[in-house]
Amino acid sequence: MKPIKAFVALLFAIVCVCTCALAVACAEEEKTYSVTFDVKGHGEAPETITGLAAGSLVEKPEDPECEGYVFNGWFKDRKCTDDWNFETDTVTEDIILFALWDTQKYTVTFDVKGHGEAPAAITGLEKGAGIQKPEDPECEGYVFNGWYKDGECTEQWNFSTDKIDGDATLYAAWQEIYPVDNKATFDRNVDGAEYFSVAAAGNYAFTLTFDGGEAGAVKEYRLDGEAQFTVLGDGGTGNQTLYLAKGVHKIEKADEGYAAKIALDALDMPFNEVVEFFGETCALKVATAGGEDTVPTVRFGYGSASDQAHAISFDGEFYTLTVKEMNGGVYEYYQIKIKINVYNDSAHTVEVYTKTGDEWNTRPDDVLELAKTAAEVSGYLNINGLNECKVENSFQYVYFTLLDNKYKWLEFSGVADGTKFYWVDVNASRTGDLGAEIEIVNGEPVKIANGTMYDHLNHIAVKPAGGADGVSFSVREVPEPAPDPGLSEDNPIVLTANEPFVLKKGNKETPYYFSFTPEAAGDYFMSVYYESSDGTKYKVQRCNVDNIMNYLPFRMPSVEELANGKQVTLAEKTYKFSVLIGGGGGQLTVSIEKIEKAEGGIKAGTYIGGFKHNKLPFTFDFTFVVNDENSMTVTRQMKLGGNDYGTPVTSEPVELVDGGNGSYSVMVTVGDPYKFVITPVADGSLNITYDEYTFTAARQ
Repeated sequence: MKPIKAFVALLFAIVCVCTCALAVACAEEEKTYSVTFDVKGHGEAPETITGLAAGSLVEKPEDPECEGYVFNGWFKDRKCTDDWNFETDTVTEDIILFALWDTQKYTVTFDVKGHGEAPAAITGLEKGAGIQKPEDPECEGYVFNGWYKDGECTEQWNFSTDKIDGDATLYAAWQEIYPVDNKATFDRNVDGAEYFSVAAAGNYAFTLTFDGGEAGAVKEYRLDGEAQFTVLGDGGTGNQTLYLAKGVHKIEKADEGYAAKIALDALDMPFNEVVEFFGETCALKVATAGGEDTVPTVRFGYGSASDQAHAISFDGEFYTLTVKEMNGGVYEYYQIKIKINVYNDSAHTVEVYTKTGDEWNTRPDDVLELAKTAAEVSGYLNINGLNECKVENSFQYVYFTLLDNKYKWLEFSGVADGTKFYWVDVNASRTGDLGAEIEIVNGEPVKIANGTMYDHLNHIAVKPAGGADGVSFSVREVPEPAPDPGLSEDNPIVLTANEPFVLKKGNKETPYYFSFTPEAAGDYFMSVYYESSDGTKYKVQRCNVDNIMNYLPFRMPSVEELANGKQVTLAEKTYKFSVLIGGGGGQLTVSIEKIEKAEGGIKAGTYIGGFKHNKLPFTFDFTFVVNDENSMTVTRQMKLGGNDYGTPVTSEPVELVDGGNGSYSVMVTVGDPYKFVITPVADGSLNITYDEYTFTAARQ
């Protein structure tokens, strides 16, 4: 038995040893690790990842965020020199990953809003940093007025105190420079600062009008930063003459705003009296013709006669005159220069220069050099590319010859804002007589011929914008565009009831065509008028219905009636009509509104409405009181400037007369006799027509 017991004991020992070894091995295989994230005090750390077996990859958490900082990855060490690669690095122990942060960098860009060249963007800015003011941009015809935080330029950036708190764009503020010369006048309301330029030094007339200013009052304003004073006359206007140097000037208010007009006045002195000056071979007589807008008369040579100077400029020293003289029965144009030496505010001596080639001589000659004409300085319009032309001396316009380009559809591009195009007769005078303005819009096709009184002209004149000395634009020929609706009878503008049609800028010489088909026969309110830029309504020149002879169910209203709106009765068929704006042209409005009829006649009650008189400064308010017996009393109250004028007048009760078409009429006397045509409307109000007026009376 002893050997058996010994074997059993040995076997038990072996089992115990194996069991312990297996337990140790299992314990080692089940050990796991954790990954902790240290954001180093910035933002919120991701949650710790636990239960990772040895050799496991770590799932990349969502990047933390912190205002003013940029997260740049996770690293194995606090100094962030060895980055953790989530694609390849594995866990072998508990670890901490450290966040790397960089300070947020910002950029400031500059928007010059289409004028001049923008400064370079400033990059790499930290939050709270200031920025250095860049060099001011420049643009011909404009004054730079600082950098602003918003595109509307309402809040200026202060380079001394403002700090960066993110990416930013600064916007340039500009003010236009208004040119003043013998053709143009500065005419603006000054409620801050305005800029103008003078092409030549000389005397300029200032006319300043202060709203509510009393005669004799002394008013202050500022010119080029210096205080100026003017004494007001009647109408609150002060007049004075100031000498201005050639260049840009700034005029601004002091205590209050005012209207300012500044015009060239240099010709008033020394051309203020008749004086004869004699030279070796000529006599020169200088005189004004008596009117404010005239230029001097120049007599050159013994016995030779000339008309008034045709063009004149002053550069601060010399007057350059283009003189029209009779030569062999034909007028020709010549140029001379005059230097007037002033002593004690009077013309003392005059030096006369004539031109031979490009040289101005010091001694007058009997024969002057012919001045150029508009025809001679004109060039051909290039419809295959760029047109770049300078304004030649003594001219204000650039002239182009059209010839074969007429009647073509052209597209202009690169035209500076403010550039003006005109038809011109280059043979009418030396500088050409301007005709109608041609409306040129960048990128929009235009036919260079209008088939009217200017169709015989073969030249156009272009006035550069902002007093520039030249123009630059490209032109290309394009196919004829499809006609817009309304420009032909076959393609009319289709009107819809209660949806007014508005044409923002109608051509005064172009007829516009319309059609309207009522959904149902009945009464409609028809309006046709155009508005000027100040919002004043005007009658159109003509409104024709083409089927007026086709048994119209209504009398065609006059253009005067249509301007104020007129009630008409329409059948259920299509009406076609055309409108010619005429006058000065402007915004055309055509509207046909359905008048909804109420059932059961006019309900008893009180109704109030009125109208503004077209010719008198009065508003007429009416109160209509209807009783159960279908009779009415009317009370009229006149108003002037929103206040009651006179006492109200009330009529005797008068019976309403049923017109049989859903409308009623009544004749009352309230100060003056009135015949009202009254139509009840479904909303409970009354549509009322009196003479040329139509208005609504609301039920109280």
